[in-house]
Amino acid sequence: MMADDRRRRSRPTIWHRGPSQAAAVVIAGCILLPSAERATGYLFFPPGREESLPAYRWVASRYRPGDIIYLSHFAEPSFQFYKSPSDWPADFTRTATIHVQPDNLGPTQILDDIKPFAGERRVWVILIHVDDGEFNAGLATQTAFDRIGHPSMTHSERGATVYLYNCAGADSG
Repeated sequence: MMADDRRRRSRPTIWHRGPSQAAAVVIAGCILLPSAERATGYLFFPPGREESLPAYRWVASRYRPGDIIYLSHFAEPSFQFYKSPSDWPADFTRTATIHVQPDNLGPTQILDDIKPFAGERRVWVILIHVDDGEFNAGLATQTAFDRIGHPSMTHSERGATVYLYNCAGADSG
């Protein structure tokens, strides 16, 4: 009997107590389940890809000094990667004003982020991967820009949409 007592004491006790074991299972589940859920979702509904380079080239061919580039949060990495092969004008890095939408904004925060562009004649709005999340940030961004201006050009590629907004007011032509 004494040998059995010594063996029990030498074993890790966390697996022999109900509440501790339950806590360990819950913690493991909290770590593993979200990853498994996302992987399963991507298995059945892959996120796809975006064709951002053609979208950037389309904007670059129409860009004018003084234009503003407004990038959705997920557009910034591809914009930086494709900046050189997009054929921007030679003075682009010197004359461009680029604004990147902050991550994790709600609809009212997106409107607040866009309000400073009221009065600008040419704002390129480049939206990439904007419908991942709790709401469609692309639609919220477009709706916010519609409140301060109107699109004069639109271009779409797979996973990428571009608008040229005139936010200077109705009488700006």
